[in-house]
Amino acid sequence: MIELLDGPLGKNDWALIDWDTEEITYDESGGRIPFSTKEVMFTRGKYAGYKLSEVSDSWYLKFIRDKNPDDGLIQLAFRKRLGELAI
Repeated sequence: MIELLDGPLGKNDWALIDWDTEEITYDESGGRIPFSTKEVMFTRGKYAGYKLSEVSDSWYLKFIRDKNPDDGLIQLAFRKRLGELAI
């Protein structure tokens, strides 16, 4: 449903979440950045091809979040995006 975008070195520079710090770390480059909704891409569904930061449909975001209570990435990313929209 969603995935992190690849890092600065391209398709083999996989992004991973450091759950303790909520940072994104990159496999090859070793870089670290704060977790951001602009680094998350929808891979399927209504908003396939959009970054999470581009989606403002709070009903849809809450629906997907609530349907995936055991998916840590969805919970983190959607909680952050819904918080951004509440501002």
